[in-house]
Amino acid sequence: MCRVAVAHYTRCPAQNLAVITAQLVRLGAWLLEYAKTRGLRLVISGHSAGAHLAAMMLTSDWFLHLDESSAKVFNGVVLLSGECLWVKLKLKMFLLGVFDLAPILKTSVNIPQMGINQDNIPTLSPLRNENIARLSERARHIRFWIVVGENDSQAFKNQAKDYYNKLLSNKFNVSMTEQEIEDHFSLVEKLKDQEYSLSTAIINFMRGK
Repeated sequence: MCRVAVAHYTRCPAQNLAVITAQLVRLGAWLLEYAKTRGLRLVISGHSAGAHLAAMMLTSDWFLHLDESSAKVFNGVVLLSGECLWVKLKLKMFLLGVFDLAPILKTSVNIPQMGINQDNIPTLSPLRNENIARLSERARHIRFWIVVGENDSQAFKNQAKDYYNKLLSNKFNVSMTEQEIEDHFSLVEKLKDQEYSLSTAIINFMRGK
């Protein structure tokens, strides 16, 4: 039987990206203790901003310093529809699909409350070499699955493909799927349907199939 924990975190601009990432790391620590006391394995997943945060959890100082047996409780990660940042400005939500934050520095999305700059972009970008190196130290056993929608924006697809290629070139167990017909939102809106092919595939992934 699968158990599901749904994360809640403070959205920008109420907190900057570094603090939001730290919140998800604290969740990871809680989930680890929960799983260890019950003999469970963990598969983490995120869509949109959640994909960014799931990837960043595995490159954190906390994960890097776990003992081997604790790290191996984390069995897999599913990153859905690329990776993006949600920025809430008044009544509008803006999406930006990035595994490397550098492209957003010169855009209107980069508001001061996000707290990103040239100095911390390498730390906050899963695609950067220093974060790939961190994954190599403690997360080589983890299975990575990146999923994009056929009708996702090309920017989402390019960033997802770049992350896939980076993991593949560093000999991680990684796969990438383009889900036919779907876009950034329909990709996950249909997960409530048990007959949806992606729902079935994710469950099988969680079971190690």
